[in-house]
Amino acid sequence: MTMLKFLKSVRRGLDRSALPALAASAAAVAFPVCVAAEEHLVTNVGRFEIPFEIETDPGQGTQGFAVLFGSQDGGRNWEKLNTVPASSGSFTFSAPRDGRYSFAIRTTDAQGNLQDAIQGSAPELDIVVDTVAPDIRLELLDAGNGQVLINWIAKDASIVPQTLMIEFADGTDGRWKSVPLTAATSGQASVQAPAGSVVSVRSAVQDAAGNQGESTALIVLRPTAPTANVVPGNQSSQSAAVPLGPSPFPLVNPNASSELPAAIPLREASYQSAAGPQVVNHHIFDLEYQIDDVGPSGVSAVELFVTEDGGQHWFTYGNDDDVRSPVLIDTRGEGTFGFAVRVRNGLGFADDAPQPGQAPEIVVTVDESLPAIELAQPTMRTDGFGTIQLSWQVREQNPASTPVRLEYAAAPNGPWTPVFDWQFDQSGYQWGVRPGTPTQLYFRLLARDAAGNVATAQTMQPVVVDLRRPVGRLLRVQTVSQPGIGN
Repeated sequence: MTMLKFLKSVRRGLDRSALPALAASAAAVAFPVCVAAEEHLVTNVGRFEIPFEIETDPGQGTQGFAVLFGSQDGGRNWEKLNTVPASSGSFTFSAPRDGRYSFAIRTTDAQGNLQDAIQGSAPELDIVVDTVAPDIRLELLDAGNGQVLINWIAKDASIVPQTLMIEFADGTDGRWKSVPLTAATSGQASVQAPAGSVVSVRSAVQDAAGNQGESTALIVLRPTAPTANVVPGNQSSQSAAVPLGPSPFPLVNPNASSELPAAIPLREASYQSAAGPQVVNHHIFDLEYQIDDVGPSGVSAVELFVTEDGGQHWFTYGNDDDVRSPVLIDTRGEGTFGFAVRVRNGLGFADDAPQPGQAPEIVVTVDESLPAIELAQPTMRTDGFGTIQLSWQVREQNPASTPVRLEYAAAPNGPWTPVFDWQFDQSGYQWGVRPGTPTQLYFRLLARDAAGNVATAQTMQPVVVDLRRPVGRLLRVQTVSQPGIGN
């Protein structure tokens, strides 16, 4: 008697070096044909091997072929997927898309005739293919006195809350510290940091398939007391969470520069400009879309169109192969780009392509250039009040609404203390010297644009601070001997 059974483990695809381990049990638990599987395996790769065994009576050799059948509706309909010699021991399967796949196997005789029927049979193995990482987003709020509230929300059909990790660094030593939290798909936690510091937060979470989603964010905290004497007409604005994009949850560029460790990264997140177009600081980005009013034939294609002149001329960008939002865009450089999307149903019907003069549905400006800063050497004014005069000029095509931040330090390498937080650019500042100010000061100006690019300029020579007024006293009169007088 011949008995056919699956090995309840799945080997990864042929390119093993590029594929992560499966998030499934590797125990070789076999079950005979026509017995439904009580659990399913989960994998984050789309190409893998399905091992099987054929048990025969003693002395009987393995002959014929093994046939793999697949179903995407729980076994109501079966489709022949692969046929291999019965002695090979495994099938190779490539999933066309993410989803749940049911499998059953049958043997044939030497002439290729099935020994058992397949239609009407229950699944013998279920495998869920999930290659999409969870989406985790952060929102940071300044609660005052150095307290930071961290809101998070993670979205995925099979998320594992126990894998949630959130860490923060407050700029004092650059070290990442764990945030105490309750493992859940959404929630709030709080941490304490020095007032006036820059707090960076990063998070990660996994789903049942082992895909890991990550997110980072930062916030500049308000100081507990004024740190500068502001001259009339140059009011300093209060600190707030850095406005990272149109969503209330900031999405930070993972390739941020480390030139300013644990402070302001040279490339922060994307901002939404007041003029309308979304401004991003990288030519590769995700573009989200939504499909509505889908009929019984489903969706067969999602086609994207692009314009570089406000809709006067349109070009086909390409199709979204997986027909799932978002679609990855690569503009291959800076500029302003308009996009439109067209969706084709399963029978081939779709709206006409955008015509010349038609406005784009969304406009994105790609700005990868840092703002240009010219910072003059500060001077100590001798007007009797002890003020330092600073002057600068920032050139940027897509400035942020609050584009400049000024810092000072007693040494050229810091640590840096804010003179004022992000505020309107007035090309200069007068800072009143207070008692206890170091005898020499270095200044650093940070300028950011609407895309989140941040540039810095620093004074090379220190400003000498000396508020002492030397006092002279007349002591006495002394006669001077002159030749020929009194001789």
